[in-house]
Amino acid sequence: MRDLHESFNELTDADWLQLWLAKAENKGGELASVLPDFPPNDIQVEYVGSALSSAIREAYGFYVHAKQMFSTHGENPSKNDCFLDFGCGWGRYIRLFSKDYPSRSVFAADVNANIIDECRKRDLPGEFMQISPLGAFSLPDGKISSAMAYSVFTHLPEDVHLHWRNELARVTKPGAVLVITVQPRRFLRYIENRGREILGPRILGNRIGLLRHFQLGKRRGSNAWHKLLAESADRVPEFAARYDSGELVFMEGTDGNKTYGDAIVPVSYIEENWAPDFKVVDVIDDKSRFAQSVITLKRI
Repeated sequence: MRDLHESFNELTDADWLQLWLAKAENKGGELASVLPDFPPNDIQVEYVGSALSSAIREAYGFYVHAKQMFSTHGENPSKNDCFLDFGCGWGRYIRLFSKDYPSRSVFAADVNANIIDECRKRDLPGEFMQISPLGAFSLPDGKISSAMAYSVFTHLPEDVHLHWRNELARVTKPGAVLVITVQPRRFLRYIENRGREILGPRILGNRIGLLRHFQLGKRRGSNAWHKLLAESADRVPEFAARYDSGELVFMEGTDGNKTYGDAIVPVSYIEENWAPDFKVVDVIDDKSRFAQSVITLKRI
């Protein structure tokens, strides 16, 4: 395992991005050659909808923002500070954050054993944990000082959402900062548009039989995912009313698995249900910056 922090921590974030882009485009020479290789393109696209330089560029904005939130709202800094990527997928964010934390301080978790093996095979720094949908991190209480969950709570029903809220409260120390994403209200319009495009003027109520594999943070292939969303288009008025009343709105997949689907989560729901262990300290709902809403929470 390479300790990228030791080799690259003095680089600016902008230079770090350029090095990863050079790696992705196979133009980096000897310096970029020491960076972990990327998984096959189809794996990258399956998880994040893009690959190589496009995937890294997209991740970079969230990476910079999360670092700013950790710095602005964090406290009780320690040389033993640890970082957690919950729902790490193929390690897109681990690649970026590896500059900022020693490998011994980096932890990552995902429910898919194959993708965890892929991260290990690519020699990514850190400790990788395979978790079950209602499982636990193999971490002691209060271990983590900064954490992220990108496109994880966008897919969880309420019971699973609250389970991981409690587990994150357990493993974070007082003063820790957690940056997560959720689908905002505007996602309802996205569902409506998929319904118009795919089902036409008559929006059918029956489900399309698409066998979907469950995992935290995994993005469905776009065509199948759009069809699945389209089947919920006729329920958008109901979803809007529930969202506006502060409810978490969850749409199940079609494979009979009730622990993964698509969730739309009001900020007010986070504020109410993550208290008293966490306090919301920053919210960004700006589609020109991020596809999803970004919420920063501080561990009390």
